[in-house]
Amino acid sequence: MAGVQSPELKTRLDFAGRFWASCKRRRTEISVPSVQCHENEDATKRYAQAKAALKENDRVLAKSLLLQCLQLTDDTALEARALSLLGKVNYQNKDFDMAALAFLASFQRENDETLGREAHQNLQVSLAKVMPVMSIFAAINDDARWPLIAHAITKALGPSFGEKPVAICIGEHTGWLLALLARKSGAAAALGETGSRTLQEVAAGVAISNGVEQFFAVDSWDAKEPMLGPARLAIFDPFLGGGSGGCGALSAGLATIRKLRSESTDAGPMLAADARLLPARVRIVGVMVESESILRRNNVSSQSGAECECLNLHGFVSRFQQDMCAVNLDDHSHKLLTAAAVLHVVDVDKATDPVFPVEAGVGETEVEVEVTIQGQLDCLVFWLDVSYCDEASSSENQGMPTLSSRPHSLTSNNNSNNRRSLPIQGGGQHAFYCRGQSIQQSALHCGQRLRVRTSLGCTGCPMFHVRSLGDDDATAMSELPQVYGEGHRYRPLAYHFPMLSDRTRNSTYDRAIRNAIEGFCEQHGRPPRVLDIGSGSGLLSMFAARAGATQVVALEAENELAEASISIIQSNNLSDRIRVIPRNSRELFAEDIGGRADLIVSEIFGDEALSEAVLPTLAHAAEHLLAEGGQFLPATCTVFAALAHCDSLNNLFEVSSLAGFDVSALNQLGSTQDSMRLNNLRGLSLCTEATAVARFNFNGRPIELECQFEETSFAKDDLPEDGIAANCIVHWFELGFDMGADKSDVLSTAPNSDSNCWKQGIVWLGDRTCLLQPGDSIRLQLHVELDRMTFSVPGQTEQQQQQQQQQQQQELFQDRLKGP
Repeated sequence: MAGVQSPELKTRLDFAGRFWASCKRRRTEISVPSVQCHENEDATKRYAQAKAALKENDRVLAKSLLLQCLQLTDDTALEARALSLLGKVNYQNKDFDMAALAFLASFQRENDETLGREAHQNLQVSLAKVMPVMSIFAAINDDARWPLIAHAITKALGPSFGEKPVAICIGEHTGWLLALLARKSGAAAALGETGSRTLQEVAAGVAISNGVEQFFAVDSWDAKEPMLGPARLAIFDPFLGGGSGGCGALSAGLATIRKLRSESTDAGPMLAADARLLPARVRIVGVMVESESILRRNNVSSQSGAECECLNLHGFVSRFQQDMCAVNLDDHSHKLLTAAAVLHVVDVDKATDPVFPVEAGVGETEVEVEVTIQGQLDCLVFWLDVSYCDEASSSENQGMPTLSSRPHSLTSNNNSNNRRSLPIQGGGQHAFYCRGQSIQQSALHCGQRLRVRTSLGCTGCPMFHVRSLGDDDATAMSELPQVYGEGHRYRPLAYHFPMLSDRTRNSTYDRAIRNAIEGFCEQHGRPPRVLDIGSGSGLLSMFAARAGATQVVALEAENELAEASISIIQSNNLSDRIRVIPRNSRELFAEDIGGRADLIVSEIFGDEALSEAVLPTLAHAAEHLLAEGGQFLPATCTVFAALAHCDSLNNLFEVSSLAGFDVSALNQLGSTQDSMRLNNLRGLSLCTEATAVARFNFNGRPIELECQFEETSFAKDDLPEDGIAANCIVHWFELGFDMGADKSDVLSTAPNSDSNCWKQGIVWLGDRTCLLQPGDSIRLQLHVELDRMTFSVPGQTEQQQQQQQQQQQQELFQDRLKGP
């Protein structure tokens, strides 16, 4: 299929047959109603019946019929369509791994370019639920990481090992890459973890295409086959996988090694008692930081607008505040209050020893750090320095650098570590919040000494205790609060904190809601009935009640968030005006909310304008929940886009090789779009002016769920004369609020806007780059279907098309001159 596959894709993984053979086996495990079929009923009819069953939302019957269809047919086109539909059924059942497998098999079998592109897009959506593809790609393209690890494995498999061992390679999504290195370095066999069945199939295909034998990809360590005897080498990746935040990959790796060292199979323990472990040591390094930006991810800023208007949101803060979260320090404005210090050293052999009592944790360390710059203590930012060799084993190993997930802005000299460290790609840091539940900062002064107690609990997650020491008495406590935290304790829905701390967002909604309610009261002599869709904390509902609305219904599908909003509304004495219903608006009708609403407010806009089912949600509301003549706030959404150039994107969206292995088959799983903060994307430059590509009027009828847009974008005048290759499309949106009397207000998510809780969208063009010169014009297309926006650039610039047409006309004219 031209235009769908990456040009670097050299290997086609023909595992579709194995997939539906697996489907046949799995069918016996599924309890489904019996299906009456005549003997002459063929696979095509089963497929049609499955579509009808899915339309009636009978996913169990639809899945059964599709499995029967795949058993009966040998028609490649029908197989592709049945697999695509099976993927949709699995996705709706939240079986994202099986959905991705089905979409991948469909993509490989589909000959129709349009349907193939749809299958590939569905594959990307499913994989986003399964594994962090961009992080994996960034790790694979990391020039520092793999040579050092390969060297460490080769040293570990040296003459002292004797007979070459079996290697177990641990790491959700990356263990199989370590297994490839282990086989290349001389391991007799290698088992590598993938973390998902989809990646397991791809990893197996990569090994076959590269001629790697005795390589086994496993999606988890629960399956104890194949067993080749006790493994005597274990390698794990402490940087990627194992969940977000709190050193999830480190804790998962330690837990897995402990499990493999203690559990046995019929052939004996999976990991020998004397197995060599890589890495040998992991250091937790940290620094005290002041950063309002990082704080906003875990608290409601005093400048939020909501606080300024005297709304009490403490109930939300206390309920959903986190102990720590994953961050990239370089992306946040910050001030370092201390030098970086090694807070704890994890001896991997001791930490995974089955004899060591698991409830005791993995030791404890206390260090003292000195404040070098006065400031407010917001958080302790920490990262990992990883030694893949035992420094005590030889003088040569003592000179080997460590791999570090430290911020790139910190040099190795700032790392409080005598060893040279190499910063990795695709890593990151974690912020441990030092304020507890209070938004009052802890003021530190120069020369003040802090004591940090660090340990890894029984889960393998770090725990911290920070206190201040008096200048004279080393045991005296200052007014700095004692703070404890465990990396494994996470609160859901933390993305609400940046939203509630966004003063521009909150004040814009507050003005628009107040204006709409006042205008309605003047026109109708009564306050409007207000419906808040996706009410979250209840902030917009409280804005409406405070502006004079006496009947407000707040709809929030997340039960825990709905419960929190009820208590928040009560604490603001607005319970008599606001009713919270913990339901999705698309499940409800007018009678469920006490009648149609005159005004519907919503803030259900993700980083991509329509990604949170905006169109189907508002279309349903317009038909079933909004009164005649009622209005939506916001009233419009305008999508802006521009072509741009950024060299660093290639490492995030495409892979080709790793340590001599062709891993380009992974590009099938890669996404072509994501959301990022464009201001933090180094080397990004816009090639064209931002263009309003599409405008959605929510107060127009009907709200279209599928539409196509095309606009012309103009290249910037300051481009190089010889042109520049635009390799991506960047986009954002602007919400419009009708303020009456021909006035309007807007809320923009553009990179340099005052609102800061949204990221921007980016679409990588891959091999479809466009060469732009000053003054060029080029068409941008946007196809919208439900909650998905697909951007494309239809080939050449208008100037290039005109030049090609002129050249063709000249060639035709010359041919005519030559005569017959």
